[in-house]
This record gives sequence, C-alpha cells and structure tokens, in this order.
Amino acid sequence: MLASLLFGVINHFALDSPDYVLAVPEHEWRHSFVLTAALVAGHREHRYGHWRGRDPDVVAWWTERLKPAADRAVRGPWSGGATGEGGPPTRAAARGVCSPVQWRGMPGPAVELLHVSKTYREGDSERVVLSDVSVAIEPGEIAVLVGRSGSGKSTLLNLIAGIDRPTAGRVVVDGTDLTALDEDARTRFRRRRIGFVFQFFNLIPLLTVEENLLLPLELNGMADAPGVARARGLLERVGLAGRGASLPDRLSGGEQQRVAIARALVHDPALILADEPTGTLDAETAAAVLALLDGLAREAGKTVVMVTHSREVVGVADRIFAVQRGRLVEQPAAPGAVAGSGE
Repeated sequence: MLASLLFGVINHFALDSPDYVLAVPEHEWRHSFVLTAALVAGHREHRYGHWRGRDPDVVAWWTERLKPAADRAVRGPWSGGATGEGGPPTRAAARGVCSPVQWRGMPGPAVELLHVSKTYREGDSERVVLSDVSVAIEPGEIAVLVGRSGSGKSTLLNLIAGIDRPTAGRVVVDGTDLTALDEDARTRFRRRRIGFVFQFFNLIPLLTVEENLLLPLELNGMADAPGVARARGLLERVGLAGRGASLPDRLSGGEQQRVAIARALVHDPALILADEPTGTLDAETAAAVLALLDGLAREAGKTVVMVTHSREVVGVADRIFAVQRGRLVEQPAAPGAVAGSGE
C-alpha cells in the first residue's frame, strides 16, 4: 500500500522517459506482422526511475508524510461497496482488499471510459455498437467482457487500445486521454504502455521464441542486458527456459500462448489486453494458460481486460461486464454463470 502511494506522488513530479517513435498507420493493422510488431511493444514509462540519485531526504520526507495516510487506508472498505449491485461479494472483496486512498498526485483508474459511443455507417443507415458507456477499472483489477458475437466486445477492446476512436466520449488509459492523441501518438502509447495477448498467439514465425520476446524491448529501446535477462527470466517463469532458440512452429498451442503471455509482460506495461486468450486451446491447456496469466498479472500488479466466451476465464475475474444492446452492464453473476455470453 505504501509503495503504491509513493509511486503516485513520484509519478506526479517525475519527468517523462524518452520517446522512441514507431508510426504504424491504422489502415495497416490488418496485416498480422505489422499488428504484432506494433501492438506487442508498449511499456509503461518507469517515470519514478528518474528519482534514482535524487536527494534521499526528499524521498524520506514524502515517506514520513504519507505513511499515516497509508496506515489509515488499509482499514477502509472498497469505495462503492464490495458487492456491486446488491450481488454476492466480488473476488476482490473476498480477498479482503481495501480501497486505495486517492488524492492529488496519485494515479486514477487504470482504464476509464466516459460516455463512450461508437457507431458505423452501413450504406444509408447508421449502426450503433456502443451507446453512452461509462466505466472505471482500477489498477490491478482483472476485468472480463462477455457478450454475444457481434455485441461490441472487440470494438470496446479496440477503443481501450486506441486502435479505434469513439464517435463520442473519452477513453482514458493510465492517465492519458487517448481521444486527444493523433494516430502516431496513440501508436507510441500502445507500444509503451499496453501488452497484448491474442487468440491466435501472433508470434512471428521467422523469429525464435527469445527473439519474439525481445521484440517489444527492441521497439522501446530496452533490449539491453537487463532487458534480455528479464526476457529469459520470464521464459523460465512460463516453463520454457530451454526453448528460447526454437521457432514458434516447434511449439504446441499452449506453449505458444505461454510465450505470448511472457511477451505481453516483458516490457512492463500498465495494461494487458487479452482477446479470447484460451479460445483455441483444449480445456486442460486453457486452464493452465489461464492460471499462468492470472498469477503473473496479479504478481506484477497489472490491470487486465479480457474478452471471452469462456466460463473458466470469468472465474478469475474481479469484475464481469456484459455488453448488451450497446450498453456495458456489470454482472454480479454467480460463479460459473456467464451472463450474456450466448452459451
């Protein structure tokens, strides 16, 4: 708790890290190689790293001032209640997690949608996909989006990623208003601060497993000795320490998805977006991959937003949202029930 408070204050005063530009026009995203190369390389700027070497008395002063508030924070309930709309306790409530204190200088929600709408022109008519959607997802939460095919789940994920822009409203991710950015700026944002896990893995077939993992680091100027060490450490964590020199086609589907999860985490993004991460896997492999993603994300304190039709994926969620008739409805569903999934 204290570390979170300190990072919030430090982030408020610290300088931004250098930008490394990779501009990929939106009209090229359909090409899978370009999609993978640009999307997987997003990392959260370690702005608090700029405090290394600064006056330790300044840091100590903030620690002393913030500690009483941190001690008080651990006693409070989740803001807005722990059970949602009168339903059973959420997974976060069951773990006894308390609401962080918020004040000026602290980060806000990891993802915030403010009155977001999205429509498409189809001939002479206009199709409404999303209508006046507002939601806030807190740092460290795992949120799952469910709904029938064509309900707007993937559209919502694309808006959060900055791949698409809303017709109306604002999309704020990690404190940055994506709707205020141009195409190149959104591309740089994705590369730095978002990690992606795809249904079909999207590993680059001509690169080895280790080279696939190093790609986000290369694009972000982080492929130095510590970066390589981090990549190899993640390969070990996902159980593939001896497969770094293998090409993706030598791996099973489950192994490829494990590499994809490591790739999504290697550049330390603020947010992980996962689109049907277990959709092509058998039940046993899917359970293992899901447990790995859940464990690694929670250990690193990452916010995760997943689209799924799977009841198993819903089981790891802190919050469940159903996309219904263009609206986003939070579901306090009982374990095992996927409201609005169409299954």
